[in-house]
Formats: sequence, C-alpha cells, structure tokens
Amino acid sequence: MWNEIVEENRNWRVSGRALFGPDRSDDAPGRLAGDECRIIGMHSRMREVRKKETIYSQGDADSSIYMLSDGAVNLTRITPRGDRLITDIVGRGTMFGGTADGTIHRRNESAIVLDDGLLCAVSSEGFSRIAETAPELAMKMKGLLEERRCRREDRLVNLLFCTVEKRFARTLLDLIGDFGSLHDGGYLLNITLTHQTYADLVASSRETITMVLGRLRRAGVIDYEDRNIIIQSVDKLNRIAR
Repeated sequence: MWNEIVEENRNWRVSGRALFGPDRSDDAPGRLAGDECRIIGMHSRMREVRKKETIYSQGDADSSIYMLSDGAVNLTRITPRGDRLITDIVGRGTMFGGTADGTIHRRNESAIVLDDGLLCAVSSEGFSRIAETAPELAMKMKGLLEERRCRREDRLVNLLFCTVEKRFARTLLDLIGDFGSLHDGGYLLNITLTHQTYADLVASSRETITMVLGRLRRAGVIDYEDRNIIIQSVDKLNRIAR
C-alpha cells in the first residue's frame, strides 16, 4: 500500500496521511492495488476536506477525476423544479467526477463532503501522464468511472419504475458494497445518514422513509447500532429489491 507522504502540491496540502490505509484489501473486486495507488499518487494532488465543503458545483466546468482516501461525499443534483436528489454517495477508493477523456464538461451534479476525509484529484494532464506510463491502469480507471456512472443512471431509472421500498432496498445493497463491514452474520453500514438523506437518495419524503425503516425493522431485515443501520438479512433485502 502506498505510504508515501504528500507534503505539499500547489494549494493542496496534507501532512502525515497516506493515500489508503493499511486495512485496504488489494485483491477486492474492482479495487485498485497498492502499486496502482502509488502511480495515481505520483500524478495527483491531495488535500483534506471537511464536512459540508463543496468540491464542485452543478454547472461547473471541470475535468478532474476525484478519489477519496477517507471520508464520504454526496453527489447531489438539483432538478429543474428545485428538488434535491442525491444520485450517489461515494466512499474511500471510489472514483468520481471526470470522464477520463481530457474533455472539460459541465458538471450535472454537485459533490459535497459528507464526512471529513482526504481527497485525491487527478487533472486531465495527470491522467494523460498515467496513460503514458501505465496504460492498463488508465483503462482500469476509465472502467471504474463508467461503472459508477452506470450505477447512477440505474438509480435514476429505478425512480421511475420501482416502489419506494424497492428503491430503498436497492440503495441499502449499494451502501453495503461501499460502507458495509461484517457484523454478527450481517453487515454494519459504517456511515451515519439522516432519514432526510435516505429520502433524497430515493426521491421520497422523510416521513415515508421513516415508515419504510420501521417496516424493515419489524420484519427483521435491519436493526440499529447507535445511529447506524445493521443489515440483518441480506437475503430478505435482496427479495425486496427484486
């Protein structure tokens, strides 16, 4: 794992932090290996980000690719009617932002920090250097960005054709992949989200999400540890999602 310390680069600064922590699994599907993180780190800038900070706003012109070492970020879209919709929540190791083709696009969503963390930014020039020195890594980065984009599009389609309970079940399954850890035969979501945030993820109301959470808890699908959700039965959740 890359444990080189990036002390300062332009206005981006970090002290005593690594790109990824030692608990990261290099052989997990779809994840970057330690040597790949090292290469990305050589061609990127890093800085600490704080809760509620805006990384970029909807409508901004920006071509950078972003990736978190720590923390979490909301990708939020404001609809023409003024409604707020969270299209994705990204955690450590997840790429978001650019399209890796060097083209400056207008962002169709805002990226807002949900939990304090460490942000890595790869400019279009940085990505070009990665493509020159490690073409297979560049292709992998493109694939990971495209995979995440497809997931966001699937979520938008689900809003049209699925019930709130089904949308919410699919959202919880997505969150297991990004923030889940094994817990008493199930999974603990290592992220604390409000009922309103869950509502914004599935285009519903806070009151409806509260009722759905209550039904899932009574059915033995979920429980709570402090303010975090525990998925007690993935099989039951999958049945609801289908």
